[in-house]
Amino acid sequence: MGALTYFLDIATYKKDKYKTPKGTIPYTKKDQQNIFARLDYAFGDNHEISFDFTQDKSDKTSGWYSSYYNQNDWSNIYNNKYDTKSGFLTYEGKISDIFLLYSNVGLVKRKFDMTYGSNTKPEDFFKKQTNVIYDEEALQGEIKGTINWLEDDKLRNIFGLQYKKINIKSTNFAYKVPNPIYDHDKTETNISPFAQIEAKPTPYALFIARVRHDSYETAGKKMKATSPNIGISIFPFANTEYNYRQDIAKTLIHLLPHKGIYLNS
Repeated sequence: MGALTYFLDIATYKKDKYKTPKGTIPYTKKDQQNIFARLDYAFGDNHEISFDFTQDKSDKTSGWYSSYYNQNDWSNIYNNKYDTKSGFLTYEGKISDIFLLYSNVGLVKRKFDMTYGSNTKPEDFFKKQTNVIYDEEALQGEIKGTINWLEDDKLRNIFGLQYKKINIKSTNFAYKVPNPIYDHDKTETNISPFAQIEAKPTPYALFIARVRHDSYETAGKKMKATSPNIGISIFPFANTEYNYRQDIAKTLIHLLPHKGIYLNS
């Protein structure tokens, strides 16, 4: 039998018009919605699949007369519309006593639509004579395996592959509708295999050796780079109850006293 859990969060905010002692400022608004949903399904003893969806959307208009102290051709009315949607599917599982597998794939879509015009000539604004549109679509994913050769993470290998492909399209109309002053369309691709070995012969030190190879392709141009890294992490207070974070915080408070600083043990 599996275990199914879910989570849903929805938030919204809306303000139509701004009221002032001298009257209401027209065509000034803010409308925003946020949605987050997640679904998890655990099956077997060590396997879990999850899916999460996110949407952030807003529509805001500002800059009408009375929004500025002085009205002039450089005081613009702006309408900004944002819309971002993303969905990700993830799997995590223990395939055997020493092998763990993680995989993730998702799609992200972003759109930005901006219209602006002088607040002394609102007719230009309503005709959307100056309009900028930006569209982005990204497909990305990762698969990663971990082999624990020794218990307690004393020796393990991590290896995997990351992939990302982005399609970007940007168009700018500036008093030349329907012909844009520029129309930009580009695709970027990145493929990155990586491998890492970690050794922890003692609780006081972790040794890491890693190599990553990146292959980029953008606007017909290809680039490659290989990045080796070697590092060590020291844990001087391992296997003790000494809370060095607490002592550092107390020292800083004595040296730099401030109101509103609290310590959590």
